[in-house]
Amino acid sequence: MSASTGGYAESGRPGVLAGDDLVTGEAVALDMPAAALGLRALSGALDVFLTVSIGGMMATLVMAQVTSSLDPAAAAGVGVLITVLLLVVYPTVMETVSGRTVAKMMLGLRTLRDDGGP
Repeated sequence: MSASTGGYAESGRPGVLAGDDLVTGEAVALDMPAAALGLRALSGALDVFLTVSIGGMMATLVMAQVTSSLDPAAAAGVGVLITVLLLVVYPTVMETVSGRTVAKMMLGLRTLRDDGGP
């Protein structure tokens, strides 16, 4: 009687298949290869560049208008709010709604759920 790994890699552990298959929680193998590390790093760098450059310009314009009429503490609060919106809210909303940020769209990448959905 020969021992079969049932399609699993030599480790014999569920979830570890030979090749680049993605296994869902229901043990369904999806043929979704992971993006190369270089592409993911480039996507992250582009997202940071776009967020800092475009968001920075918008923040500068908003701060120029707001700081003239507010005291320094309120102006600092507006600055913190703008920073949180740019660095936390924007990427979270983009990933949640479409599974992609602007840089991922440019490079053709997408974040998938564990079940393979967008």
